[in-house]
Amino acid sequence: MKHLPEVDKGGRFLADDFVDEDFLCEKFDVGKTTVANWRRKGTGPAWFRLNGRPYFRISDIEEWLATNRIDPAA
Repeated sequence: MKHLPEVDKGGRFLADDFVDEDFLCEKFDVGKTTVANWRRKGTGPAWFRLNGRPYFRISDIEEWLATNRIDPAA
């Protein structure tokens, strides 16, 4: 089940594409402090440090969303 690809600059994100923390902030309407706390606590999606900045793979964001899904019918 794909939660993201988003249309971006006329194209689509692929599962192996990377996005920065600004994408997560905008997508989930949270601040950079929240995303930093997710990284520090290990509660957010898996991430990579590239050139000193955090980046997230789309497939890791999708996996994180799937594992945090709550089914109200359950």
